[in-house]
Amino acid sequence: MMSDRFSAGLRQHLLDSANERPADGQLAAILDRVAVTAQRPRLVARLAWFPGRIGPFPSTAVRLALIAAALLAATLATSLLGGGGAGPSRSTVFEGTWIATDPGDGSRQTLDVNAGMTPAVHYEDAFSTGGACVADEVKVFTADGRGQIFENRLAVTYPAGGGCGLTTVPMETGVLDYDAATDTLLASDGVRWFRAREDGARPTPLPTIVASPRPESACLDLHGGGSYEASVGSLTLTATLPASTSWEGLPDSFLLSRFGCPDPESPVWVEAQVVTQVGPDACDRSGPALEVATAAEAISALAAQASIGGPDSVDATLDGYAGSQLEMSQSADFDASTCTDGVLAPLNDISSLDPGNILVVHVVDVEGTVLAVAIHWGSAAERDDQQLVAELDAVVASLRIEP
Repeated sequence: MMSDRFSAGLRQHLLDSANERPADGQLAAILDRVAVTAQRPRLVARLAWFPGRIGPFPSTAVRLALIAAALLAATLATSLLGGGGAGPSRSTVFEGTWIATDPGDGSRQTLDVNAGMTPAVHYEDAFSTGGACVADEVKVFTADGRGQIFENRLAVTYPAGGGCGLTTVPMETGVLDYDAATDTLLASDGVRWFRAREDGARPTPLPTIVASPRPESACLDLHGGGSYEASVGSLTLTATLPASTSWEGLPDSFLLSRFGCPDPESPVWVEAQVVTQVGPDACDRSGPALEVATAAEAISALAAQASIGGPDSVDATLDGYAGSQLEMSQSADFDASTCTDGVLAPLNDISSLDPGNILVVHVVDVEGTVLAVAIHWGSAAERDDQQLVAELDAVVASLRIEP
């Protein structure tokens, strides 16, 4: 039979045990949290369950303190490692969807980059105005490529080219550099790409794209022919290019190249400009320029330039507008460094004529505007290529002029 003193002690022990019982679900929550934390050192584990007292503290208090510490560690680990709302983890900074605005026509461009150091890449232009899609009813240009990442640079090649469906054209390697400060990609053509939101929408607000100086190599790819359109002063010119040829053209001014992007080394190209003045001479342009108001005045002034050799002008028309044609040249041994600014320039607004080159200029009157369309030939060899001559003549003959 128990004594009153023993009975009272047992009752107190049961009450104390009842106060330590966790609430419903509390124990399960603690087990879940502790399960994802690292195993505690052996000494700590032993201290947690050491019977009796540890110094002045009861073992129950020690256990509760250690459990609280474990919960705090689990919470910190979840916050630091789980991202805390920082967005999805990526294998590289390039992985994801990027958007940009086409500087040529303002259409939306999308670039999808997959995971890995050699990611699959999908490019899409929502509305293509290039010659590759001229025959397609739907103007969505797409291309699939493969990327290669070198530190903060992504180089993308498109082995099969791209197109809108009916025609596939080759594409050059695209190079994009990652800017960590703005989380953007800067392409080699000056276009900046912005990371799309997780829902695929444009960034909010849409960043303003500041146009950088356009490099000379930023040309429209017109391989496979098609239609090329560009502004010339107050006029709009449209040329139709043969499907069996390879052309490139500037988007902001009318300049077509038959052999690569227009640059000083391209042997053949077509250029158009509005003419208001003709210099006194192609080499010595120190005197006052002559104001011209008609095609006849422009041709007369060009034919009078002593440093330019060539036959008299002949009548010619462009898209029904009347005018003349003049072929000009200079010997290959001519020293152009003696000329004003070191260049031989028959027309102020037309690219210079290098020694040994040939320049065929069509000048017509378009409702009060004098328009000059020039074909630059790199040498007499190109000028004697009858197939090339026929092709260039066909491009000039295809011109449509809209005032």
